[in-house]
Amino acid sequence: MIYKKSVFFIICICIYIFQISTAFAQEELPKIKLKIGKHEEFYRLVFVFNNTEILQSTSVNILKDNKIKVSSSEDFQIEYKDKVLSDNEKLHGIGIKKFDKSFIFEIPSLSDIKVYKLNSPPRLVIDAYVNEMLNGKFSVLIDPGHGGRDKGLINNNVSEKDIVLYLSKEISLKLAQNGIKNILTRVSDEEVSLKKRIEIANNQNPSIFLSIHISQENLFRLYHFPNEKTQITKKLISNLKEKILKNFSEPVVIEEIPIYLINKINSPALLIEIPQKTLLNEKKYLNKIVDVLSQSLFEIGKANEKFTKNK
Repeated sequence: MIYKKSVFFIICICIYIFQISTAFAQEELPKIKLKIGKHEEFYRLVFVFNNTEILQSTSVNILKDNKIKVSSSEDFQIEYKDKVLSDNEKLHGIGIKKFDKSFIFEIPSLSDIKVYKLNSPPRLVIDAYVNEMLNGKFSVLIDPGHGGRDKGLINNNVSEKDIVLYLSKEISLKLAQNGIKNILTRVSDEEVSLKKRIEIANNQNPSIFLSIHISQENLFRLYHFPNEKTQITKKLISNLKEKILKNFSEPVVIEEIPIYLINKINSPALLIEIPQKTLLNEKKYLNKIVDVLSQSLFEIGKANEKFTKNK
């Protein structure tokens, strides 16, 4: 009986020592202060560090499913308004989870991030841009084809997935500068299934869905599928054809085919294949495509009675 009591006493002492040592270890972890600001089109996350070394060892990556990963070479804690965050928190609608030497921030409708490392004091600034729902005014959902393991066409280590992502981001920027709301189905080199692309499109309900791919031939090919909402698609096709023939030597082929992607989307949808020569990655040629596509979309939007320019 005495033996059992002794064993029990020793176990209790061990548990107590473990808890004390764990708490002490937690106290010893570097603390990074977090500030969160909500702006019209983005969240601003500011991490304030005690020294530059930890700041320089910290990396930021955008992940799938609206997540940002902030990692450091050593373990750390995050302090928000004088409170150390637990392993699972939610602040201002942002989910925050601890994972090893990283924190994962889940931000609804995340589209892109900009990251800055600043001194005096040492701090990391992340501007996390979010997409609002596109309902209610003229808007465009841009779909860069392929992504992740799905590289699409390849020529001399230049892949279709990278070219169409570059084009999509540039078109998105030009549309935004002209007051047209738009979002992308992917903003980085990630794999997005057809099911997910269709889900995004039907949730967002854009005025136009534009999917961008590269043809196996040197021509422009425009795919659409007639339905009760195709009037705006036909106007875009007509506008694009005119501009392409004026600015490029390659022919334009228009096809009415029930491609699974555009057939399953409720909004007016167009899939465009651009010439194979874009895989040569000549910026002058690529930027000419950006100009033609963005100008056509702008003109269609301007003519649409629901379009209102952002000021």
